[in-house]
Amino acid sequence: MMPKLFVSVMHQIRKGQMPSMQPHHSLVYNLPAEVIVQLAQAHAHSVEKQAAALDYTRKVQHSQWCAEQERLRVGYISSDFGNHPLSQLMQSVFGLHNQDRYEIFGFALSPHDGTPARQKIEAGIEHFYDVHSLSTVELCELVENCRLHILVDLN
Repeated sequence: MMPKLFVSVMHQIRKGQMPSMQPHHSLVYNLPAEVIVQLAQAHAHSVEKQAAALDYTRKVQHSQWCAEQERLRVGYISSDFGNHPLSQLMQSVFGLHNQDRYEIFGFALSPHDGTPARQKIEAGIEHFYDVHSLSTVELCELVENCRLHILVDLN
């Protein structure tokens, strides 16, 4: 399987396509370092092209945090808030933040699947948004309007 995957990924890189293997996944395979670098560069270039196509030219205003005056706003974004190992491992973590110090946001990239894990995650996050039907630009605007200090991509 690995030789086929390697050939396929190298073909995608040569054609300027988004590689089917993500850079962080490549680290578990016995690939030469230069191939991993090529893969990461090709992936970054593909993401740049996708971002440029959005024509989202607004300058994002970064939120400044003042520890004495406000809670730290932390967001978590994931397509795995459901029947997924991430949810099984993390479902209790979100509710463990000290609410006096942290304001927690969740952004679900996939629809509610009815699982107890999803329900527990939603219950443990102060501001939970099901954003699976939003466009990329709409999602960017929502995240920006939340004025987060930290956004963690759980994918």
